[in-house]
Amino acid sequence: MNAPEAWSRSLIKRRDQLVLGVLLFAGLAGMSLLIGLRDGPALPFPPLPAPVETVDLGYRVDINQANWPELTLLPGISETLARRIVAVREKQGPYQHLESLRQVDGVGAKLCARIEPFLVGWPTSDTPATSRD
Repeated sequence: MNAPEAWSRSLIKRRDQLVLGVLLFAGLAGMSLLIGLRDGPALPFPPLPAPVETVDLGYRVDINQANWPELTLLPGISETLARRIVAVREKQGPYQHLESLRQVDGVGAKLCARIEPFLVGWPTSDTPATSRD
């Protein structure tokens, strides 16, 4: 059987296949247009909200009592850094103020400012250094 006879014996003729293809293409294009009109244009992207510097969730950590897993809940404190903070506290005693945290390798001024809202437990002048606030 040659090619023309094979085409004439198919269920859908070549002309019908073309018409069906055009109709499917037009339907998909129409659906895409409707979705685009309904949801708005995909570009340009909407502006991102301004970054939030600190979020106060009411969570506080006593820097002189917390173990390293608790310290990892603070922004910017990794497991390694939390372990260093605890090791320095155990070796040199409780932290007296925020700046005393800077003696820990990896803790700088920016990190201190970032975690300050979440810290409690600094000893006061009339409170022994080992008590909790």
